Amino acid sequence: MTVPQLTTITPSEGLTSGRDLIVIRGVHYREADPENEIVNTVSVTFNGEPAEYVLALAHYVLHVVTPRYLGDPSDLPKAVDVVVTNLDDDGEPIPGETVTAVDGYTYKRPRIFRDSASRSSPVSMVDAVNLALIKTLKREVIKEVSLATDFDFSDDPTSGLTAVATLPAILISGPTISLARQYLSRTLVEVDRSDPEGTVAVRRPTLPLSFAWGIVVIANRKHLVSNVVNALIRFMDRRPYLRVPTTAARTGYVEREISYGNFTASDRPPDNVYTSEVTLSVAPIDLDDDFGL
Repeated sequence: MTVPQLTTITPSEGLTSGRDLIVIRGVHYREADPENEIVNTVSVTFNGEPAEYVLALAHYVLHVVTPRYLGDPSDLPKAVDVVVTNLDDDGEPIPGETVTAVDGYTYKRPRIFRDSASRSSPVSMVDAVNLALIKTLKREVIKEVSLATDFDFSDDPTSGLTAVATLPAILISGPTISLARQYLSRTLVEVDRSDPEGTVAVRRPTLPLSFAWGIVVIANRKHLVSNVVNALIRFMDRRPYLRVPTTAARTGYVEREISYGNFTASDRPPDNVYTSEVTLSVAPIDLDDDFGL
Protein backbone atom coordinates (compact mmCIF):
# COMPACT_ATOMS: atom_id res chain seq x y z
CA MET A 1 0.00 0.00 0.00
CA THR A 2 1.35 3.40 -1.05
CA VAL A 3 -0.32 6.29 0.76
CA PRO A 4 -0.41 9.46 -1.40
CA GLN A 5 0.70 12.77 0.03
CA LEU A 6 -0.44 16.28 -0.85
CA THR A 7 1.85 19.27 -0.53
CA THR A 8 0.40 22.15 -2.61
CA ILE A 9 -2.79 23.16 -4.43
CA THR A 10 -2.26 25.97 -6.96
CA PRO A 11 -4.25 28.16 -7.14
CA SER A 12 -5.90 27.42 -3.80
CA GLU A 13 -9.07 29.44 -4.45
CA GLY A 14 -11.58 29.97 -7.25
CA LEU A 15 -15.14 30.86 -8.18
CA THR A 16 -18.19 28.90 -7.08
CA SER A 17 -18.96 28.12 -10.73
CA GLY A 18 -15.95 25.79 -10.82
CA ARG A 19 -14.27 24.84 -14.12
CA ASP A 20 -10.90 26.16 -12.92
CA LEU A 21 -7.92 23.99 -13.77
CA ILE A 22 -5.59 23.66 -10.79
CA VAL A 23 -2.36 21.79 -10.08
CA ILE A 24 -2.10 19.46 -7.12
CA ARG A 25 1.43 18.44 -6.15
CA GLY A 26 2.53 15.72 -3.80
CA VAL A 27 3.74 12.15 -4.22
CA HIS A 28 2.53 8.58 -4.73
CA TYR A 29 -0.31 9.35 -7.14
CA ARG A 30 -1.12 6.38 -9.32
CA GLU A 31 0.00 6.97 -12.87
CA ALA A 32 -1.83 5.59 -15.89
CA ASP A 33 -0.40 2.48 -17.54
CA PRO A 34 -0.09 3.29 -21.28
CA GLU A 35 -0.39 -0.40 -22.18
CA ASN A 36 -3.64 -0.90 -20.24
CA GLU A 37 -4.95 2.57 -21.23
CA ILE A 38 -6.24 3.18 -17.72
CA VAL A 39 -7.53 6.76 -17.65
CA ASN A 40 -9.07 7.23 -14.20
CA THR A 41 -6.21 6.31 -11.89
CA VAL A 42 -6.91 9.01 -9.28
CA SER A 43 -10.11 10.62 -7.99
CA VAL A 44 -10.32 14.08 -6.42
CA THR A 45 -13.29 15.56 -4.56
CA PHE A 46 -13.96 19.09 -3.33
CA ASN A 47 -16.38 19.32 -0.42
CA GLY A 48 -17.53 15.83 -1.42
CA GLU A 49 -18.15 16.73 -5.07
CA PRO A 50 -16.06 14.88 -7.67
CA ALA A 51 -13.76 16.94 -9.87
CA GLU A 52 -14.86 17.33 -13.49
CA TYR A 53 -11.49 16.16 -14.77
CA VAL A 54 -8.42 14.54 -13.23
CA LEU A 55 -5.16 13.67 -14.98
CA ALA A 56 -2.11 12.20 -13.27
CA LEU A 57 0.73 13.71 -15.29
CA ALA A 58 3.21 11.96 -13.01
CA HIS A 59 3.25 10.30 -9.61
CA TYR A 60 3.83 13.73 -8.07
CA VAL A 61 1.48 16.08 -10.02
CA LEU A 62 -2.22 16.15 -10.91
CA HIS A 63 -4.16 18.46 -13.21
CA VAL A 64 -7.69 18.85 -11.86
CA VAL A 65 -10.76 20.79 -13.04
CA THR A 66 -12.74 21.97 -10.03
CA PRO A 67 -16.47 21.18 -9.68
CA ARG A 68 -19.20 23.68 -8.86
CA TYR A 69 -19.79 24.64 -5.25
CA LEU A 70 -23.16 23.23 -4.20
CA GLY A 71 -23.09 24.19 -0.54
CA ASP A 72 -24.92 26.91 1.37
CA PRO A 73 -24.34 30.29 -0.35
CA SER A 74 -24.44 32.03 3.03
CA ASP A 75 -21.22 30.22 3.98
CA LEU A 76 -19.18 31.86 1.22
CA PRO A 77 -16.27 32.31 1.07
CA LYS A 78 -15.94 28.66 2.05
CA ALA A 79 -12.80 26.61 2.60
CA VAL A 80 -13.49 22.96 1.72
CA ASP A 81 -11.64 19.67 2.07
CA VAL A 82 -9.84 18.28 -0.96
CA VAL A 83 -9.62 14.47 -0.99
CA VAL A 84 -7.26 12.60 -3.33
CA THR A 85 -7.70 8.84 -3.72
CA ASN A 86 -5.85 6.31 -5.88
CA LEU A 87 -8.08 4.03 -7.99
CA ASP A 88 -7.58 0.45 -9.08
CA ASP A 89 -7.92 -0.90 -12.62
CA ASP A 90 -11.72 -1.01 -12.23
CA GLY A 91 -11.91 2.61 -11.12
CA GLU A 92 -12.61 1.67 -7.50
CA PRO A 93 -10.89 3.35 -4.51
CA ILE A 94 -7.84 1.51 -3.26
CA PRO A 95 -8.28 1.04 0.52
CA GLY A 96 -5.88 3.17 2.52
CA GLU A 97 -4.53 5.08 -0.49
CA THR A 98 -6.19 8.41 0.17
CA VAL A 99 -5.14 11.77 1.53
CA THR A 100 -7.18 14.81 2.65
CA ALA A 101 -6.19 18.46 2.53
CA VAL A 102 -8.41 19.97 5.22
CA ASP A 103 -9.72 23.37 4.03
CA GLY A 104 -7.35 22.98 1.10
CA TYR A 105 -9.43 24.95 -1.43
CA THR A 106 -11.57 28.06 -0.99
CA TYR A 107 -14.67 28.87 -3.05
CA LYS A 108 -15.49 32.55 -3.47
CA ARG A 109 -18.07 34.72 -5.12
CA PRO A 110 -16.90 37.22 -7.74
CA ARG A 111 -15.58 40.43 -6.19
CA ILE A 112 -18.11 42.96 -7.41
CA PHE A 113 -16.96 46.08 -5.60
CA ARG A 114 -13.60 47.78 -5.98
CA ASP A 115 -11.27 47.74 -2.99
CA SER A 116 -9.28 50.57 -1.47
CA ALA A 117 -6.12 49.51 -3.30
CA SER A 118 -7.67 49.89 -6.75
CA ARG A 119 -9.86 52.98 -6.57
CA SER A 120 -8.65 54.14 -9.96
CA SER A 121 -9.67 50.85 -11.59
CA PRO A 122 -13.05 50.16 -13.16
CA VAL A 123 -15.52 48.34 -10.95
CA SER A 124 -15.96 45.66 -13.57
CA MET A 125 -14.97 44.61 -17.04
CA VAL A 126 -18.34 45.90 -18.34
CA ASP A 127 -17.58 49.36 -16.93
CA ALA A 128 -14.14 49.28 -18.52
CA VAL A 129 -15.54 48.43 -21.95
CA ASN A 130 -18.31 51.04 -21.63
CA LEU A 131 -15.73 53.65 -20.71
CA ALA A 132 -13.58 52.64 -23.69
CA LEU A 133 -16.55 53.06 -26.06
CA ILE A 134 -17.52 56.46 -24.62
CA LYS A 135 -13.96 57.78 -24.82
CA THR A 136 -13.63 56.51 -28.38
CA LEU A 137 -16.83 58.18 -29.55
CA LYS A 138 -15.93 61.40 -27.75
CA ARG A 139 -12.52 61.44 -29.40
CA GLU A 140 -13.49 60.26 -32.88
CA VAL A 141 -17.00 61.61 -33.46
CA ILE A 142 -18.54 64.13 -31.05
CA LYS A 143 -17.88 65.36 -27.51
CA GLU A 144 -21.47 65.01 -26.26
CA VAL A 145 -21.85 61.29 -25.44
CA SER A 146 -24.04 60.03 -22.58
CA LEU A 147 -25.25 56.75 -21.15
CA ALA A 148 -29.04 56.49 -21.36
CA THR A 149 -30.23 55.18 -17.99
CA ASP A 150 -33.45 55.10 -16.00
CA PHE A 151 -33.40 53.69 -12.46
CA ASP A 152 -36.80 52.39 -11.40
CA PHE A 153 -35.55 51.95 -7.82
CA SER A 154 -34.70 55.62 -7.33
CA ASP A 155 -36.15 57.44 -4.32
CA ASP A 156 -36.96 60.24 -6.75
CA PRO A 157 -38.23 58.57 -9.96
CA THR A 158 -37.92 60.68 -13.07
CA SER A 159 -39.46 60.52 -16.50
CA GLY A 160 -36.59 58.44 -17.78
CA LEU A 161 -35.27 61.27 -19.96
CA THR A 162 -31.51 61.44 -20.40
CA ALA A 163 -30.10 64.91 -19.87
CA VAL A 164 -27.54 66.15 -22.38
CA ALA A 165 -25.64 69.40 -22.26
CA THR A 166 -25.87 70.28 -25.93
CA LEU A 167 -27.30 68.99 -29.18
CA PRO A 168 -26.50 67.05 -31.28
CA ALA A 169 -25.59 64.19 -28.93
CA ILE A 170 -25.03 60.45 -28.89
CA LEU A 171 -26.90 58.33 -26.34
CA ILE A 172 -25.72 54.82 -25.48
CA SER A 173 -27.93 52.10 -24.00
CA GLY A 174 -26.67 48.71 -22.94
CA PRO A 175 -24.58 46.73 -23.40
CA THR A 176 -26.47 43.54 -24.14
CA ILE A 177 -24.01 40.73 -23.45
CA SER A 178 -24.07 37.29 -25.04
CA LEU A 179 -21.66 34.40 -25.46
CA ALA A 180 -19.59 34.67 -28.65
CA ARG A 181 -19.69 30.96 -29.39
CA GLN A 182 -17.68 31.24 -32.58
CA TYR A 183 -14.68 32.27 -30.48
CA LEU A 184 -15.23 29.73 -27.69
CA SER A 185 -12.35 27.38 -26.90
CA ARG A 186 -12.50 24.43 -24.55
CA THR A 187 -8.74 24.13 -24.48
CA LEU A 188 -7.25 24.51 -21.01
CA VAL A 189 -4.35 26.91 -21.01
CA GLU A 190 -1.21 26.94 -18.88
CA VAL A 191 -0.40 30.15 -17.05
CA ASP A 192 2.94 30.96 -15.42
CA ARG A 193 2.13 32.56 -12.08
CA SER A 194 5.83 33.47 -11.58
CA ASP A 195 5.69 32.81 -7.86
CA PRO A 196 8.89 32.35 -5.83
CA GLU A 197 8.70 28.55 -6.12
CA GLY A 198 8.31 28.69 -9.88
CA THR A 199 5.00 26.85 -9.71
CA VAL A 200 3.06 26.80 -12.94
CA ALA A 201 -0.71 26.89 -12.51
CA VAL A 202 -3.23 26.01 -15.17
CA ARG A 203 -6.69 27.43 -15.64
CA ARG A 204 -9.50 27.49 -18.14
CA PRO A 205 -9.36 29.90 -21.09
CA THR A 206 -11.10 33.23 -20.93
CA LEU A 207 -14.78 33.39 -21.83
CA PRO A 208 -15.41 35.24 -25.13
CA LEU A 209 -18.39 37.59 -25.05
CA SER A 210 -20.19 39.76 -27.58
CA PHE A 211 -21.20 43.26 -26.48
CA ALA A 212 -24.02 45.12 -28.26
CA TRP A 213 -25.13 48.69 -27.62
CA GLY A 214 -28.05 50.71 -28.83
CA ILE A 215 -26.69 53.97 -30.26
CA VAL A 216 -29.07 56.91 -30.68
CA VAL A 217 -28.06 60.14 -32.39
CA ILE A 218 -30.37 62.96 -31.30
CA ALA A 219 -30.61 66.58 -32.42
CA ASN A 220 -33.09 69.40 -32.90
CA ARG A 221 -32.26 69.71 -36.59
CA LYS A 222 -32.40 66.88 -39.12
CA HIS A 223 -29.20 67.85 -40.91
CA LEU A 224 -27.29 67.70 -37.60
CA VAL A 225 -28.37 64.08 -37.13
CA SER A 226 -27.22 63.30 -40.65
CA ASN A 227 -23.84 64.90 -40.01
CA VAL A 228 -23.24 62.85 -36.84
CA VAL A 229 -24.38 59.63 -38.55
CA ASN A 230 -21.97 60.32 -41.41
CA ALA A 231 -19.16 60.92 -38.91
CA LEU A 232 -19.97 57.62 -37.15
CA ILE A 233 -19.92 55.72 -40.43
CA ARG A 234 -16.64 57.32 -41.49
CA PHE A 235 -15.02 56.40 -38.18
CA MET A 236 -16.27 52.80 -38.18
CA ASP A 237 -15.30 52.25 -41.81
CA ARG A 238 -11.92 53.96 -41.49
CA ARG A 239 -10.79 52.16 -38.32
CA PRO A 240 -13.52 49.77 -37.14
CA TYR A 241 -11.84 48.75 -33.88
CA LEU A 242 -12.44 49.42 -30.20
CA ARG A 243 -9.38 49.48 -27.94
CA VAL A 244 -10.43 47.29 -25.00
CA PRO A 245 -8.40 47.09 -21.75
CA THR A 246 -7.21 43.62 -20.79
CA THR A 247 -6.41 44.47 -17.17
CA ALA A 248 -8.26 46.41 -14.49
CA ALA A 249 -5.26 48.72 -14.12
CA ARG A 250 -5.54 49.47 -17.87
CA THR A 251 -1.91 48.49 -18.49
CA GLY A 252 -2.72 46.35 -21.52
CA TYR A 253 -5.11 46.58 -24.46
CA VAL A 254 -6.42 44.59 -27.38
CA GLU A 255 -8.29 45.87 -30.42
CA ARG A 256 -11.66 44.28 -31.16
CA GLU A 257 -13.65 44.77 -34.35
CA ILE A 258 -16.73 47.00 -34.35
CA SER A 259 -19.69 45.94 -36.46
CA TYR A 260 -22.96 47.81 -36.97
CA GLY A 261 -26.32 47.44 -38.67
CA ASN A 262 -28.57 49.85 -40.51
CA PHE A 263 -29.36 53.30 -39.15
CA THR A 264 -33.08 53.84 -38.52
CA ALA A 265 -34.39 57.41 -38.53
CA SER A 266 -37.25 58.60 -36.34
CA ASP A 267 -38.37 62.20 -36.68
CA ARG A 268 -40.82 64.27 -34.62
CA PRO A 269 -40.80 67.67 -36.37
CA PRO A 270 -43.51 69.23 -34.14
CA ASP A 271 -41.26 68.60 -31.11
CA ASN A 272 -38.02 69.50 -32.88
CA VAL A 273 -36.69 66.01 -32.12
CA TYR A 274 -34.78 64.07 -34.77
CA THR A 275 -33.04 60.77 -34.07
CA SER A 276 -31.27 57.95 -35.83
CA GLU A 277 -30.63 54.58 -34.18
CA VAL A 278 -28.21 51.74 -34.83
CA THR A 279 -26.94 48.65 -33.01
CA LEU A 280 -23.19 48.53 -32.53
CA SER A 281 -21.43 45.26 -31.61
CA VAL A 282 -17.93 44.37 -30.47
CA ALA A 283 -16.54 40.82 -30.17
CA PRO A 284 -14.82 38.93 -28.79
CA ILE A 285 -14.34 40.58 -25.41
CA ASP A 286 -12.69 38.14 -23.03
CA LEU A 287 -14.12 37.75 -19.56
CA ASP A 288 -11.16 37.16 -17.28
CA ASP A 289 -10.44 37.24 -13.55
CA ASP A 290 -8.37 40.42 -13.64
CA PHE A 291 -11.43 42.65 -13.30
CA GLY A 292 -12.34 41.20 -9.92
CA LEU A 293 -13.85 37.82 -10.78
